[in-house]
Amino acid sequence: VLRTALMAMKPEGQTALYDGLILALEELSRGKWERQAAVIYSDGGDTSSKATIEETLERVRRSNALVYTIGLASLNNPYRSPKVLKKLAQASGGESYFPEGTQELQEVCAAIAKEMRSQYTLTYAPTNPRQKGLYREITVQLVDPAAKGWRLRAREGYYEPEASQ
Repeated sequence: VLRTALMAMKPEGQTALYDGLILALEELSRGKWERQAAVIYSDGGDTSSKATIEETLERVRRSNALVYTIGLASLNNPYRSPKVLKKLAQASGGESYFPEGTQELQEVCAAIAKEMRSQYTLTYAPTNPRQKGLYREITVQLVDPAAKGWRLRAREGYYEPEASQ
């Protein structure tokens, strides 16, 4: 039903992608579930948001949610911006997909659902606690990159909680 509805859509008018994603992240933060994800179905263009891409990326980085982007737009669409979709997903540790038809769209949705059910969470305590509230860049690597069946994707960093949090 979702696939049929999405494929029947004829987008028109203005798009507030950044404002919409910020609103979605705010709603997710009110939820009770540990795993949170926002799935964005867009061409990546934004014509009417009050927020900028930089402000939106900042909110994505501060969120605990993963952002998955599904880019569907014709190549001649002047608003098409796959780079924006990739940036939004990457900032959260999520993934970008660019299916070319309804069959691939269905496969993408199944892949996102499967991934949400098969994730692991790693945590650590930094030895330098002097950066409260500041952004810390991190690098996560597999010890054995040839490990079969394993795929690593991680955030580029995180904001250290303030002392009161």
